[in-house]
Amino acid sequence: MAAVMLAAVDIGNVCIQLQVEKSNRAFGYSGELPVAFTTLTEQYETGKIGTVEFLKKMSAVTGLSEAAAKLAWELKLGSEMPGMADAIRDFAAKGVEFVFLSDIGELHLTAVRRNVSFVNFFKGGIFSFEAGVCKPDHRIFRTFEDTYGKPAVFFDDLEKNIKSASEFGWNAVQFTGADMFRETMNQLLSGNH
Repeated sequence: MAAVMLAAVDIGNVCIQLQVEKSNRAFGYSGELPVAFTTLTEQYETGKIGTVEFLKKMSAVTGLSEAAAKLAWELKLGSEMPGMADAIRDFAAKGVEFVFLSDIGELHLTAVRRNVSFVNFFKGGIFSFEAGVCKPDHRIFRTFEDTYGKPAVFFDDLEKNIKSASEFGWNAVQFTGADMFRETMNQLLSGNH
């Protein structure tokens, strides 16, 4: 069956719940994060450093062992976003093609592929650590289009990413939950006929 629609979907707080504070506490932080920590995170999520170097440097910055740093980093990912597994399955069955568009590093992507039950309904993805750039930079949207074409809709939880994608010419919708996701998808599908 030919795809009836292409949908770009963020991962964090759209497909899987993020537990940022829990992860930060495991690193020993509360409140504002040190610049060295956020710089390392950005370098890792844009592919400037690999996993081995990331864990080594994160250990040096936080004083944790590399194994403890890896566990603390992985704590950032919680459970699946309620209702999204069924919603993705239902719309995939109607011919919608789903593609990830996410700011993510290799460790988290590996965990997502292992722990998200509906990952097999996505035909692929554009990931910041491979693209070399994070949202809201327009270059990541261009990379998506060059690879998969222009999506009919893009879901992201962050307003800055929605604003940037809209400026780029995309139909971007701020995700607030599985119910609004279903409602938006149903409206788009009914408008296609």
